[in-house]
Amino acid sequence: MRLTNPLVIFLGVWILTFALFSLHLSALLLQSPRDALSLFLVITVPFLCGYGIIWAINARLRPDKWQDSEVRRHFSLSIESRLDSLRRKLLVFSCIWAAISVVEIVASRGLPIVWLFTGSGLRYSDFGIPSLHGFTNSLLLATSLVSTGLYFHTGRRRFLIMPVVSLLWSVVVISRNLLLVNVLQMFLLWMRFYARNIVRTLARSLLFALAILYVFGVVGDIRTGARNFINVAQPTVEIPAWVPSGFFWAYMYLTTPANNMLYDVLTVRPLDTGALPNTLSLLLPSVLRTTLLPNAGDSSANLVAQAFNVSSAYEGPYQDEGVPGIFVYSALIALVSTIFWYKRSLIGYFGYCVLAQCIFFSNFYNHFLYLPVVFQFFWFYVYRTRFTRR
Repeated sequence: MRLTNPLVIFLGVWILTFALFSLHLSALLLQSPRDALSLFLVITVPFLCGYGIIWAINARLRPDKWQDSEVRRHFSLSIESRLDSLRRKLLVFSCIWAAISVVEIVASRGLPIVWLFTGSGLRYSDFGIPSLHGFTNSLLLATSLVSTGLYFHTGRRRFLIMPVVSLLWSVVVISRNLLLVNVLQMFLLWMRFYARNIVRTLARSLLFALAILYVFGVVGDIRTGARNFINVAQPTVEIPAWVPSGFFWAYMYLTTPANNMLYDVLTVRPLDTGALPNTLSLLLPSVLRTTLLPNAGDSSANLVAQAFNVSSAYEGPYQDEGVPGIFVYSALIALVSTIFWYKRSLIGYFGYCVLAQCIFFSNFYNHFLYLPVVFQFFWFYVYRTRFTRR
């Protein structure tokens, strides 16, 4: 369970990111390790402070710490007490998702995976109805996670239907983001409540990561082509033919967000505005965002390479408030995540899986304020309010 602690995940991700960055295996990585270390400290120190504050408060208010077995038992009891209601709601949500997806298929005149093989000229980003598509994805992610929890608790295979459907759907619509978010949330749920042997857990986690890297590379090759990717990535070393492209895909996507973030720090003048348009823009549905904040969150002019167009979860806070924005935002992430780590309720358990996933991808994108991810909390709230009558 401790492997899923927010501090462990956060430090693991960011230490790995900057360690890989220091290798400079791509000519696109322009900044020096010293500059990278400065950014690393600005990001990690406030997180440590935020985590420490909640840890200290919890230790004082709850001196009788819960053991791992007690947390697992409480999670099982929370599921069991709502089992019938959760099962009914799960069926309703699954039907709602399926109905909306059919509407999206009709409105988009097909599916991205079909477009890929028929050469229709349409891209995966053309699929779906704007704003409604993000709503549908949040519903699918929440449904998949709850269904996974029910499967782990009951062992009934019918609860695997939605998790499997959600994974297949992410391939059909060629969405790596949906695939990775979904898989990681389910994996974190298993790690926290059902993993027992630490050695076996680590071994399985490694195999799981290698499998994800392979899938990540395959999907990436489908979308851009392996040779095109190598040309864009500009490796500084010869990549052996036997090495799956997914590994270098992973290297580039782990390091280029920090590279872009460092480039932002050197070239972008913060707005220094309390309105925080770049930080909060992702909370708006896409229809409203493009109308009300057409330029918010747009970093296309501040990229080292257009092919790698993300700059971690801290890009928006930096664009709005500079280095202090990074510092405050990192501390807030730590505070909220640690509160949910200690929260003993069904929404706390499922919600923490979402937040832990956001921490894991914090070096890549700001999932903390990404509406399709954050809106899962609405669905968890609906589950909770409907099934806690006494």
